[in-house]
Amino acid sequence: MAEMDEREETSRAMEEQIYWNQFESTKHHFFQIMANSNSELRVPKKFGMKFPMKLGETIKLRGPTGDIWRVKVVKTEEDVLLRKGWPRFVYDHLLNEYDLLVFRYTGSSSFDVSIFDRNACVKDLRMLQDRFESKPHFFKVMNQEFRSKLLIPKKLRIGFVEKMGNTIRLKGPSGYVWKVGAERAGEDIILGIGWTQFVSDHTLDESDFLIFHYTGDSSFSVLIFDLSKCEKESSHFVKPAARSTDLRG
Repeated sequence: MAEMDEREETSRAMEEQIYWNQFESTKHHFFQIMANSNSELRVPKKFGMKFPMKLGETIKLRGPTGDIWRVKVVKTEEDVLLRKGWPRFVYDHLLNEYDLLVFRYTGSSSFDVSIFDRNACVKDLRMLQDRFESKPHFFKVMNQEFRSKLLIPKKLRIGFVEKMGNTIRLKGPSGYVWKVGAERAGEDIILGIGWTQFVSDHTLDESDFLIFHYTGDSSFSVLIFDLSKCEKESSHFVKPAARSTDLRG
């Protein structure tokens, strides 16, 4: 048992090293939850430690409307903080406490930012700019209930149920695709058959955090984060088990 644990620890260390040092930098994400203070945003400690050379004195944030906000970065011994310019980003996007933001690095000290509200769905910001199209994305935090099934958030289901087929394709961070059955119970959509296999193959733990981006044709790409608020490195190395759908997107 000790030897097996040691092998697993070595494997995780290798995956972490490959993810941070060999993957294209544009594959890296982190998330943060809005606090009751709008004056600054703390970059997750792990991301700040692993990614310091990519964060200049000023970063550019591209919001859902496509516009750019410039924000000053302050680095202390303990933290990496977004300060000057951040309150304006908060104000312009009508951010509230407990809104959730996902940052995707796009190169040259720039990030694309996705914004989710308390309903676990993308925040509708169409009132800010007519050309912005709110896409049906959502997030879920893993718990015991989600190990066997996953309920699509109610806000997403409204006006969307007719677009969903009986089979949903989930593209994991590794690029492979899992087919999952979509069951309907009244107005609810539940991911059932095949979901347990997705959970097992990705060794999802309680409190892991999943972002589902709808890509059309009953398909979602999935990002997986752990308690560090950074991506779970091992999720990029997962292949479907023999009985899973072995597709590469």
